[in-house]
Amino acid sequence: MRVLEKTRMLTVAQVFRILRASDERVIEPHVIRLLRQLRYMQKLRFKTEDLVTLPSIIQQDRDPSILAVTDIMLDISKGTPLDIGCESPPFALRFLTDDGDRVGNYGIIIVKPGSETMINFQVEEVSNRTIIYLVDNIEQRAQIKTKQPHYFAVNDGDKYRYYAG
Repeated sequence: MRVLEKTRMLTVAQVFRILRASDERVIEPHVIRLLRQLRYMQKLRFKTEDLVTLPSIIQQDRDPSILAVTDIMLDISKGTPLDIGCESPPFALRFLTDDGDRVGNYGIIIVKPGSETMINFQVEEVSNRTIIYLVDNIEQRAQIKTKQPHYFAVNDGDKYRYYAG
């Protein structure tokens, strides 16, 4: 519920990944049952068969960008992150992870083709955060200029490929 409150929507597969990270015994039928119970309690609602939202979100359609950055966050955090923040330009999503040795501070920026220069200026003011740039194609990598630790994520069908900055 904490992740859903921040991202406003999750796919059933994303909910499964979050719950599975905290308990490896979780199986998909249990997740579906849990989601149905939460819907019955009016804690969430199904926007479509595979998309859940908060009951307060009425007219929002499926947002591929928030679902994409949520997938990337789940890949990096290996489960539920410590803290999540949304809508803090230029970041589509910010989050903290705990890998046991240190706390990671990450921000994901969606880079549409042609917006690279603007993103470069916006990122100059950011400090103390590892940036993940979600790009449409890896050729955009050459146009991103930053001194911040960073990576690039590119959608490759049903998963993301990550490249060092």
